[in-house]
Amino acid sequence: MNLRFRKATIVTLLVLALYALSLTPLQVASAEDGNIHGYVVDSDGKPIYRVRVRAYDSQGGLASTKYTDSKGLFRMNIAGTYTLVFEKTGYVTLQKTVKVELAPTDDPDLDDVKMGNIAMEKTLSLSSTVVRRVTTPGITLRLSFTVTNNGDLQENVVFSISAPDGWVTRVTDSIGQVESVLLNKGSQSFTLEIRVPDSATDTGVISLTATGTSEASLVFEITPVMSTDDIQLHSTYLSISEEQGKTIELPLTVSNVGEVDKTVSLEAEAPSGWTATFKTSTNLVVRSLYLKPGDSVSMKMVLKPADGAQTGDYEVQVRAVDQMGIPASLVLGVSLIEATSELEVISTFTDVTVTAGSSITFPIAVWNTGEKDALCLLTVPEAPENWKTVFISGDIEVSSLLIAAGESTTVKLRVTPPNSVETGVYVLLASVASDDGAETILPFNVNVAGSYELSLELSTLYRTTTIGEALSFTAKVTNDGQSPVTTAYLDVTLPGDWEATITPAQVSSLAPRASTTFTVEVSTPADTVAGDYLVSVKAYSDQLESSSIDLRVTAQASSTWGYVGFGLVAVAVIGVYFGFRKFKRR
Repeated sequence: MNLRFRKATIVTLLVLALYALSLTPLQVASAEDGNIHGYVVDSDGKPIYRVRVRAYDSQGGLASTKYTDSKGLFRMNIAGTYTLVFEKTGYVTLQKTVKVELAPTDDPDLDDVKMGNIAMEKTLSLSSTVVRRVTTPGITLRLSFTVTNNGDLQENVVFSISAPDGWVTRVTDSIGQVESVLLNKGSQSFTLEIRVPDSATDTGVISLTATGTSEASLVFEITPVMSTDDIQLHSTYLSISEEQGKTIELPLTVSNVGEVDKTVSLEAEAPSGWTATFKTSTNLVVRSLYLKPGDSVSMKMVLKPADGAQTGDYEVQVRAVDQMGIPASLVLGVSLIEATSELEVISTFTDVTVTAGSSITFPIAVWNTGEKDALCLLTVPEAPENWKTVFISGDIEVSSLLIAAGESTTVKLRVTPPNSVETGVYVLLASVASDDGAETILPFNVNVAGSYELSLELSTLYRTTTIGEALSFTAKVTNDGQSPVTTAYLDVTLPGDWEATITPAQVSSLAPRASTTFTVEVSTPADTVAGDYLVSVKAYSDQLESSSIDLRVTAQASSTWGYVGFGLVAVAVIGVYFGFRKFKRR
């Protein structure tokens, strides 16, 4: 008996030991002291088990690792500022920075940092704008949905569908059926096709599941209702595209093709947040109709998308339900596209006559009639060579304008032809383009009625002069243009301290093809070093200037000093000669 007792005792101890070993590290750790804790939950607020929580210090060193328990609780003992990293397969890795200052305790209620619920997002999610639909038996529904990879790594997403017996379903894209897809970070849209059996009478529940490192589900409820053949719904446009933020109007016709009077109620099933209203051509709101046999009523359905509705494809189901509760239905497709700015651009005049060298200003008015602000880029893509163009707003040169939705502004295009342009009609194009691609091109015609051209001709291009003396030459200035020039004069650039006198100083006016001659006298200082020098001459007027011409001047020393030197040498030679004869006789 003692032996049996001993065996029982040993077995009991072994069981207790195994139980102790079976305790998870978290269960053991939960009894440890700590100073920070929190609860990790999913997007529905449900606790997530076995989430690894690691604490890293400011140097990147790992300080602690814990796992959440069945309640999503983790608790650890750290001191200072740390980055907590929450990781679990199937969830997006989450980071949070915490600062812990108080010492650890054995009571979680006294922890320095209580993080509360920490929500982790699954790597996969599914969404659709329509999850409930009333339809007619025997038709195939096509409901769009979006699968999103919220993580950073590529996901192999496998689709599976649960549907009632007899209901045929499949996932498709623009090419065909899709069973799985490799999905990088981001979203992709697909279509769920549902073939409703001809005999269906009860609401069918279809569950769509996307499986990768996590699992996401979406439930669709399809209610089959027998339709009436007496009431018909018709719209010219079954699918349209419209910009975000705009109200949509779709034509709609309701007809009674039966043999008895019908009272018809109008209904619309639209995406969440959208509003649908039925109106007559005079904007009378209609909720029901009384139709005699053969009657047909035309109206419009006014759709206002929800504020902030994203771009994408949406469906609206319209129903006309008779007094027996039997509907006629029509599904309309709406594609929301990104809103664009709409620009209206005009100029009060686009044809002008100017004189060469004169500026002309074209006022340009720009209205942004779109639903969003527009950044307008101002350019001149086409202009004659050497013409100067600039856009002016106020007194500032600009190349772009920001115009709020519904606002307008005026900018000026200043155009200046070159002075030497020939007469004739010239065309330039101005572009006002928004940053989303809207562009308006304005053509401008400029008739140049007169032109300016000034030429200069010197009487010589080379002169020789004696240092200290003056030299002179003439300069002929001709107006080769087709318009008079005013205040014609010369400008002479001289070396060093040389001086010039110009006669006359200026000419007040010079007619087309007329010439005038200036006399230039240049004085060279006495200390000028012998050599070659350049004198530059240019003609000016109020309208333009000519090209510069260089006159080469060779400055030489005076020949008088040569003669004096020769005489001194001769005197010296004669003196030597007589001196030699005198001393020779002695």
